[in-house]
Amino acid sequence: MTRTKVVKRLIALSLLLLLSINLHISAKECSPWVAKAISIQGNVEKRSFSNKKSSEWLPIKRDDELCAGEIVRVKQNSRAALILRNDTILRLNQNTTMTLSGFSDEQSNWINLEKGIAHFIARIKQSFKVITPFVNAAVEGTEFVISVNSTQSEVTVFEGIVRAKNKLGEITLTGGQTAIATKTTPPTVIIKINPRNAVQWSLYYPAIINYKNIQFDNDEYNYKNKSIIEKSVIEAQKGNIVNAIALIDLIETTPKNTALQIYKATLYLSVGRTSLSQEIILSTLKIQAHNPQAIALQSIIATVQNNKIKALKLAKQASSIAPSAYQPAMALSYAYQSMFDIDSALSTIQSSIKKNNDNALLWTRLSELNLMKGNLDNALISAKKAIILNPKLSKTQTTLGFAYLSQVKINQAKKSFKKAINIDDTDPLSHLGLGLAIIHLGKLSLGRQHIEFAATLDPNNALIRSYLGKAYYEEKREQLATTQFDMAKNLDPLDPTAYFYSAIQKQSLNRPVEALFDLDKSIELNNNRAIYRSSFLLDQDEAARSVSLARIYSDIGFDDLALREGWKSTINDPTNNSAHRFLADSYSNLPKQDIARVSELLQAQLLQALNLNPIQPQLAFSNLGILNGTGPSESAFSEYNQMFTRNNINFQLNAILGAQNTIGNDFVISGLKNLVSYSFGQFHYKTKGYRPNNDLTHDIYNAFIQFQATTNFNIQFENRIRKTASGDLQQTFDLNNYKENKRRDIKTETNRFGFKYKSTIDQTLIASFINNERTITESDFSIIPGPPFDVKNTATANNDLSGKSREVQYIYNPSFIKMIFGFSNINLKHTEDRNLIQSILPPGPSATTSNPSSLNKDAIYSTAYLYFNITSFENALVTLGFSYDDYKIVKYKNKKLNPKLGIQYKFNPNTLLRVAALSSVKRPITTNQTIEPTNILGFNQFYDDLRGAEITSYGVALDHTFSKYIKASISPGWRSLNVPVFINSNSDSFDHYDEQTVNSFISYIINKHLSFSIKYNTELLERSASNVDSSQPLKLRTSQIPISLNYSNPNGISFYMSSINIDQVYKDNISITQSENFWTTNFSLSYRLSKRAGILSLGINNIFDQNFNFYGVNFTGEPKLAQYLPERSVNIRINTTF
Repeated sequence: MTRTKVVKRLIALSLLLLLSINLHISAKECSPWVAKAISIQGNVEKRSFSNKKSSEWLPIKRDDELCAGEIVRVKQNSRAALILRNDTILRLNQNTTMTLSGFSDEQSNWINLEKGIAHFIARIKQSFKVITPFVNAAVEGTEFVISVNSTQSEVTVFEGIVRAKNKLGEITLTGGQTAIATKTTPPTVIIKINPRNAVQWSLYYPAIINYKNIQFDNDEYNYKNKSIIEKSVIEAQKGNIVNAIALIDLIETTPKNTALQIYKATLYLSVGRTSLSQEIILSTLKIQAHNPQAIALQSIIATVQNNKIKALKLAKQASSIAPSAYQPAMALSYAYQSMFDIDSALSTIQSSIKKNNDNALLWTRLSELNLMKGNLDNALISAKKAIILNPKLSKTQTTLGFAYLSQVKINQAKKSFKKAINIDDTDPLSHLGLGLAIIHLGKLSLGRQHIEFAATLDPNNALIRSYLGKAYYEEKREQLATTQFDMAKNLDPLDPTAYFYSAIQKQSLNRPVEALFDLDKSIELNNNRAIYRSSFLLDQDEAARSVSLARIYSDIGFDDLALREGWKSTINDPTNNSAHRFLADSYSNLPKQDIARVSELLQAQLLQALNLNPIQPQLAFSNLGILNGTGPSESAFSEYNQMFTRNNINFQLNAILGAQNTIGNDFVISGLKNLVSYSFGQFHYKTKGYRPNNDLTHDIYNAFIQFQATTNFNIQFENRIRKTASGDLQQTFDLNNYKENKRRDIKTETNRFGFKYKSTIDQTLIASFINNERTITESDFSIIPGPPFDVKNTATANNDLSGKSREVQYIYNPSFIKMIFGFSNINLKHTEDRNLIQSILPPGPSATTSNPSSLNKDAIYSTAYLYFNITSFENALVTLGFSYDDYKIVKYKNKKLNPKLGIQYKFNPNTLLRVAALSSVKRPITTNQTIEPTNILGFNQFYDDLRGAEITSYGVALDHTFSKYIKASISPGWRSLNVPVFINSNSDSFDHYDEQTVNSFISYIINKHLSFSIKYNTELLERSASNVDSSQPLKLRTSQIPISLNYSNPNGISFYMSSINIDQVYKDNISITQSENFWTTNFSLSYRLSKRAGILSLGINNIFDQNFNFYGVNFTGEPKLAQYLPERSVNIRINTTF
């Protein structure tokens, strides 16, 4: 080897060594990094601050880490988004230059913005400043924009606080305020009609022109420009928009070159140059007033800027000019979507695809709209078709990601979203989708950060703001969540999403009145449905739609309003699980509604998607006999309301300790892991009661597992075990009339299997299969004194019930009519063994006689039913239906056609009249749950009646809203019951009952803290004299006037006071009439723990310790615990979730 070669190699090695040392030092100097690039559009560069002259500008790519002291420069037609080490996110406009400082917890952190515009989302608590030539901005956890030019600096605050300061003065800015400062003037507040115009440059405009399918006129696409235009289009297809603009700017175009002008306007719009794009569009329209592509671009600008009416008008105009062109169709679909008309948007794209079958942008849009409609399989097919046509189109990957997300294919969704970001990292929906996928995997903080990225990339997008608010809510960052929801409401006042989320949050913050106002607004904006349905359904958002909305009404004492909204929701969408859960919760505090409650709960469970909601073990059981407010938890409501479906484990504990030796608890573990959700719980309750032998003990356990087998098919299993022991629970008209020795034990085990199959968006099949084993053991004894000797009479009864219930239901759910068809079969094996044992007591001779008897009460019940809810009338709604019931109990047989009719008429927006007439048959009592519709326009058809009862019902209701503060209703009803009486396995005759009711209420919201309600409810029960059980009355009239006041305060304190006047007339079986009129007052005080940790409550029933007679037995059903306690009862309760 020559000496020269050796020297050259040594020099080369030395250079490599120096370079590696320099790289190592640089890496060390940048550890830790102070900023990271999350989106780079165009030419964005950096260089070291320490050596401005010698250091060259280096390009910044996405995911690059930036060091302290580095200068960042965003060049023309470019934009950038960065995340700082302190989690502040900022978006930089074109022609912006800034310098980064180091970021640490110990020292002040700063950014020097020399020129340009920067949009900040800062969630930090430590000191953070933005320095400009004319003003410095001190940040306190806020969102704001700073712009700097050669003469002034301008600060606009969207939320939070920013202190603007220079040598001449200082001011504090809050949300919605703008200030300017110059070299010679202090910061001064100025008035801006729309402060959010400060971020117009950063808005995202969805593409309506496919660069792959773009065409130019022959006269424009000439030889001179052909090469340049082709290169520009290739760059645009690659996502290099800045390069595409630079190339096309080499061509001197005029407004007459319409195709090139439209192409240029599209490019400029995609980099945030909205004003320039609009200038080009207007100049084109001056030459060619009816250019459909130019008008379509105007429409998409109007849509993004929330001018929906203008957008729709322009899109329709463009479509009428060029019905075969795809650009007007794309614009029209977005305009329809902004007006929540997804059906019209979908049909527009479907029609355009027939004429433009090879357009990837159209297929992508079709996939989006199929997702919004819930056509998940079609959405996936369309997305895959789009990818085949153009795999380099970011939007296709984003839509595919949402399609996978809807099928809970989370890892595949993440890959698609990441591919989309790699192609175009400025699309906010790809970042939103990635955030949702990450949250689903249980990484809330990281997922929230990606939603913040989306908000930075499209800061005026109301829906992204709503989702960001949800993420803050889940992190229990309440003020940030509130701000995001308020922003979303202001950005799009016609979208119900933010109002719905805000209602959930305000309820959890102990602001139920304000929550009700938001919920009412969301109902108004959502076609008068109380169940949320967003305009953005790429994410199905099942979690938020599963919350306990009835809790809002309960917190202010408006249970009757909750019931009304609940049945309205089930009529509008009978396949919506949250509508059925809403109605089930609304039934929870009403007498004789247990069957309706547990049936609606069953339907909600069958229709639900995977979720994290805990299932309290006691919910599925009827007739537990626990007075409302004296159990460890209310009979329906969960304090835990999640807003995201995500892998997690949740623990819920409720406990009570009170008078009469009352103690109780329930503990539930619920979880979600990808395609499986589960809930396991136990419930214990024990009380001695208010008199001897009035004790009650419950032990209940349940296990629930749900598995999503495919996108459209999920199955669930549930096991429930109940053990109950009690004394004499019947509350008769004489307080001293009770049985000292009566005992009753119940043991029940229920196994349930169910499934849901959704074949199309409008067709759903559900099925429920329940096996129930139940044993009821009763005993009582009495001593008959001699002479000659005392005799003990012991009566026992043992009921063994084995029931099997099989139900299938098909739901057809288009917009104009709802059809529900189903059938069920119940096979009940029931044997009742009785024995009367007589024993002579000592000192008499030992002698015992018994008189056993056995009664077979086997029953077979089958029914087929068909219901139509016709919603196509402008001011009316009609429900038509019938059921054919075939009932056999031993030798008693009954086959009956039961018609149902309900008519609703809306006189005006505030007045609603409802009437209904229906007949039904009470099914066997061991299987109280059913999936048949429980009501006809709000008139219940399943009550806690005796089995086999033939029931005819009539009802009328007038509902009126006087204002948002005052609502009222009155509803008289009539029921006639024929109940078979079984003696020696035969139905020898019937007992006949007549029931008349009037239910009315006035609900009044006094202010945001106080609400008031007054009700008048009366019930008259009359029973025929034949075959009357001597223990039951012939006539019972009960009138109740509850007056209640609810107070709540955001500091966590709430109280409830209710004073009830009860007037009762009782006529026994020997025609002796008694009456009682009394008042009883109840009070509760609660404190809501911070961070939604739970609620502490103190409850007092019958504060003034009134002693009274009250007949509290529902004599058409099983005996229950006292409805009103004739002595004071105090309890404390805790409900907590962790």
